[in-house]
Amino acid sequence: MKKSLLIVSATRMARKDGQVYVFEPTLREVEKLTQIFDSITWIGVHDPQIPQLNGRNDETGKINFVILPMLGGAGWKNKCRLILLLPYQILTIWKTMLKFQFIHTRAPSTPAMIAIGLGKWMKGKRFWHKFAGNWVDPNPPFSYGIQKKWMLKFQHGKIAVNGKWPNMPSHIHAFENPCFSELELKEARIHSEGKKFDEKINLLFVGRVEEEKGIGRIIRAIQILPEHLQNQIGKLTIIGKGRDLEKLMNEAQNNLKVPYQFLGSLKRDALNLAYAESHVFCLPSNASEGFPKVIAEAAAFKNALLVSSVSSVAQYVHHQKHGFVCEQLTSEEIGNFLKSYLENREMLENHAQSAMEIPQLFTYERYNHRVVTEMFPELGN
Repeated sequence: MKKSLLIVSATRMARKDGQVYVFEPTLREVEKLTQIFDSITWIGVHDPQIPQLNGRNDETGKINFVILPMLGGAGWKNKCRLILLLPYQILTIWKTMLKFQFIHTRAPSTPAMIAIGLGKWMKGKRFWHKFAGNWVDPNPPFSYGIQKKWMLKFQHGKIAVNGKWPNMPSHIHAFENPCFSELELKEARIHSEGKKFDEKINLLFVGRVEEEKGIGRIIRAIQILPEHLQNQIGKLTIIGKGRDLEKLMNEAQNNLKVPYQFLGSLKRDALNLAYAESHVFCLPSNASEGFPKVIAEAAAFKNALLVSSVSSVAQYVHHQKHGFVCEQLTSEEIGNFLKSYLENREMLENHAQSAMEIPQLFTYERYNHRVVTEMFPELGN
């Protein structure tokens, strides 16, 4: 029997010159699922910038794409557009779902919310819902809360979440977001063996360049360090784009005295090089998210971790073992942790070395095994 999977998501994709370009980190994960399924149909949303940013083509030849118009945004024009195009999205998702037995939604997103709702009325289908946000956020965004409520109420499939939480129903599973193959993990560790921690240290941020992700706090933390400690920082590298990019670039230009660079979105090889050149990965975020996979990626390249305790992060990153887990999320707290690393290089290296044990939970091989044994056990029969 041919095994086919439908994925319903808001992953960004676009057609250009007869090719479909997809957000690369998510594409890598879905490509690995073709080792389980004979074919995959993937619903995503249109973003014309993807080909120029961090998008690439499917390399397996087993993935078919359905690209929906992107909905949402501020302003009355976007609100009107949502009202006009939402019925088209619902109809497209419903008609596509009818063709598949195995359905995987990637929430929180509008397409996933539609599929979760429609799934209540579709008998005999097997659902795997992945919730990438903060499962225990007491004040989630409105649509996030609806999707979580529907998942719990309808119970028509298995749910994968970030982290383990008290009193989780049996159909909810703690699932790590995969980042790399076992071979790629081995190569990352080999590449980082000679990293030196007794010279100037490099700081790295990867993510959406927005205040809630913490890059502003990092910039301000560096500013309050004594001058002799600032002189020990080789550079601050910021990778990513976001709504606060221009604001934070201006803040860095006006206030930072250490070398810095905003590199925008990078392809995989360039991103790995940035991980390999850095010593401290900084993500003091208070965004509503689960476990950012960039934390595991940075740890694989022997980086100490300076992160927040948002969602499940502290379940994997242990304070004063793998790095520092911020609780107060102030520039003063972050500055004190940076000061500790700059004054104690042995501790910095020990934290970076210990952090390398985290990524073994985030391999594609482990992920695929759990998909077959926990999400869709029918596939193993």
